[in-house]
Amino acid sequence: MSFAPPTPTNSGQASVVPPAPNPPAPNPAAGTSRSTPLPGFDDVPPPTAAQFLGTVQQPVQPFQPAPGAALGGQLGSSVPRSRRSGLSGLVVALLIIGPVVGISVSVWAFLRGREANDQAERIMDDAEATLDSVLADAQAALDDVDPADISLPAVPADVSIPAVSLPTEVPTEVPAVPAASVPAPATSLFDPAGATALIGTYEAAIGGAPTKLMNVSIYPDYAFATAQDPANALHVDEYPYRDGFVGASSPVTLVGDGDLEANLFATTDVDWTFLSRAVAEAPSLMPTVEEGVVTHIIVERSVFTPDFSVVVRVYVSGPRGGGYVEYTATGELVQVMV
Repeated sequence: MSFAPPTPTNSGQASVVPPAPNPPAPNPAAGTSRSTPLPGFDDVPPPTAAQFLGTVQQPVQPFQPAPGAALGGQLGSSVPRSRRSGLSGLVVALLIIGPVVGISVSVWAFLRGREANDQAERIMDDAEATLDSVLADAQAALDDVDPADISLPAVPADVSIPAVSLPTEVPTEVPAVPAASVPAPATSLFDPAGATALIGTYEAAIGGAPTKLMNVSIYPDYAFATAQDPANALHVDEYPYRDGFVGASSPVTLVGDGDLEANLFATTDVDWTFLSRAVAEAPSLMPTVEEGVVTHIIVERSVFTPDFSVVVRVYVSGPRGGGYVEYTATGELVQVMV
C-alpha cells in the first residue's frame, strides 16, 4: 500500500491539507482491489495517508492561495520584518540626507555672504558718488564767486586806533642772581677738599662749639651725620647732606643704658684732610679684591679698641668680594680686613 508524504508546514501556522482524492472506482475488469485490507476493517475502504497519520483535515478555503503561498518561507511569502531592518533603513536615510543638508546650508551661507558683500559694495559706491557730487557742487559754488563782490564793512570815522609804542633800546644786562642761592659746584666728597667742606657745612648747620658727632657716613655724592642737639644734650638727630646743603633732621632713637657722652666725638678730633689719601691707597692694600673701589667711609668710636678711640674705616668693594681698611683719627693705618 502507498502513502503520500505530509504537506510541509510553516512554523507557527496551521497546516492546510488538501482534500484527499476520491478513491478510484473499482475496475470491473481487474476484479478485486489491490490494496491489502487491514485486519478488522474488511468492509471499510482503506484510509488515506492523511487519515492514517492522524492529521486534522481543515476545511478547504474558498479561494485558492497564490502559487507558493503554502510554502511561504521557501517561496518568498511575506514575512514580518524585524525592527533591526527598520533602524538600518533609517541610518541609511540619515547618511544620505545629512551631507545633502550640509551642502545645502553651505551653499545658502555662501550665497547670503556674497549678497551681503555685494550690498556693502553698492552702499560704498553710492556714498562715494554722493561725496563726489557734494564736492563738485562746492567747487562749482566757489568758482562762481567773484572776489570783486566781496566787500568788508567800512570802519566808522569816529573810531580811533590807539598808537603802540615800542622800546627803542633793548637792555643787554642780565640781573645778577644772589650768590647765597647758588649751591657750590658738585664735587666728590672723596676729593682732597671734599671731606673738609662737608664737615664745615655740618658745623654751620648743626652748631655747637664744637659740633658733637656720634658717627658720620661719607659717600662720593652724599653723606649722613648723627649729631647731638646743642639745645638738648639728650637728643640725637640725623642730618642728610647733598650738593652742598644739609637737609632737615630726623630724630634718632637711642637703645640701651650706655653713656651718650662716651659715644660722641668732636669734629676737631679727626684729621679730615687725610681721607682723600686713604681713598686712593685703600684698594691697593687689598690685592685679593678684584677691581676694588671705595664705596663709603664711616667715622665713629670703636668698641673693639681698649680706649674706645675714634677710627676711620674705608670700605672697598669689588665684583668678587670686599673689605675695609681701618685708620686712626689722625690717618695712621691700623689693619686691613678682607
